[in-house]
Amino acid sequence: MHYISRLFDDSIDVPDTVRTTLFFKIMLAVWAPVAILLTNCYIGLMISELNAPWKGAHPEFFEGLICDKSPLKILKGIAMSANEWKRLVEFDKLVQNSDRNRYNNWDTRIVHDRDCFTFISLRSDNSPPYWYNTPLYIRTLETRTLFQFLPHLMSNPVKKSEIIEFLLGDPLYHYLGSRQSVRVRRQANFDNAFPYHKKTRDKKHQFNISPSECKKTAYISEVYRIDAKLQHLQRKFRETKYFKGKDLLHQKMEGFAFRAGGRSAVPRNFDSLYEAGIIGRLKVESISRLATSDFDDHDTEKQDPKQDFKPMSLDGENKIL
Repeated sequence: MHYISRLFDDSIDVPDTVRTTLFFKIMLAVWAPVAILLTNCYIGLMISELNAPWKGAHPEFFEGLICDKSPLKILKGIAMSANEWKRLVEFDKLVQNSDRNRYNNWDTRIVHDRDCFTFISLRSDNSPPYWYNTPLYIRTLETRTLFQFLPHLMSNPVKKSEIIEFLLGDPLYHYLGSRQSVRVRRQANFDNAFPYHKKTRDKKHQFNISPSECKKTAYISEVYRIDAKLQHLQRKFRETKYFKGKDLLHQKMEGFAFRAGGRSAVPRNFDSLYEAGIIGRLKVESISRLATSDFDDHDTEKQDPKQDFKPMSLDGENKIL
């Protein structure tokens, strides 16, 4: 080690007795290229790390999708009442605009000075005429936002989750495929920012787009559909990385109730289907079969659910209706 340290130290001369030996020649021929290679690799890695771009932000909560978080900062550490929040956002004027235009026109004082996330959601095909082909995300938010500020429904003091729902309902967070300028603030309503009146096939064409062209895009759907959509995107666009959030925007309970009691075997058999996992398995297979319906056109080859799920078998122990 003493000889090696002296070999690569330019400030110290190597003695003649050492320089003429075979050991010195072999060591110089072997270790000199290795030392140069290691030094260059270290410098290259260090420069690459210094010049590497900042890692992109991957929001895991719905709060991270909001462009302007100033309204949330106002509520930080403050127990604001529902009436105080209504005065802050001038909710009475918003309701008047909603009644006049049929669509919501949110607070024009909130400034969006940078690019927002684009939201993709399912379409509400099985809905009343006025909701037909509307993104399910928009339908849920408008309904929630209109009703959550009623005196008997809104919590007091106001919850942060309610404010997030209100801000995400701002149509400035435009829908994918909209050609309207969402920065024209007073024209930003659901009719302009969310052109759901287009034909169904046009809607499907909007979803049939490479994720590399989507830039900052968030897909919002029910929890049980997310994994199927994620698997479909990973199969079709392998070069793109996808991230799944951890937050739930609107939680609700869902179940079945049998009003008629008595000696009917239907409730017992229905419980058996759930306990055996039959209904859950059928639901997962159905979701996998329809995983591409919101992204691809009809002529696109669909993914066969049998590739992901093996055929289920029933024995005599499972009760069926």
